[in-house]
Parts: sequence; structure tokens; C-alpha cells
Amino acid sequence: MLKAKYMKQKFTGSRLTASGANLSRSNGRTKAGKKAKQRYPFYAICIENGEYKGSLHVGKAYSVIRPESNDPAYFWRVIDEEGEDYLYPADWFVPVELPARVKKVLARA
Repeated sequence: MLKAKYMKQKFTGSRLTASGANLSRSNGRTKAGKKAKQRYPFYAICIENGEYKGSLHVGKAYSVIRPESNDPAYFWRVIDEEGEDYLYPADWFVPVELPARVKKVLARA
């Protein structure tokens, strides 16, 4: 019968290697559609409009406003062509960072 030899652990927990150090930490980015700590309103480019061809135009920037408490995840509240806010799938939009001057012009339009 073989006896198992006890080996003393050299360290506790897991050790990060130099190449993997950044892989284990958040870089602050999130995948599209996930609710993140976001400053509202922000702008997003429409990349799909489904059956809402009159309300959304592909390639146009739309204002995304703060969601209401009962809004479903993965939907954004968007001011559409009718000037009203409606919920649309977040994956229909790509958020864009605009200069402050451009944001002011779009807000007035």
C-alpha cells in the first residue's frame, strides 16, 4: 500500500502572473446592452430599426435618456423621430462619445 506524502502549501490564495494581471480586473467597459453606470442623456447611433422604420433611421444619432425603475434590462429609452421616448433593444444602438459643443447643438435640435 502506498502512503500519500503530505505537501505543505507554499502560499494561500491565487497568485497573478505578470501577463495575467490585467485579465482579472475590470477595465470599466461593459458589453452593449448591459446596464452600466452611465451619464444621461448620452447619444447612440442606430444600427438596426426592425419594424420601426418610421421611428428610427439607421445611421442616425439618437438621445438615450435615463431608464425608469421598471424598464426591462437590455432596453434603452430613446427619443425617436416622433420626439417621444420609447424602449428599444439596446443592441440596436452603438453609444458614441461626442464633443460638448456637438451635444449642445443636438440637444437644441
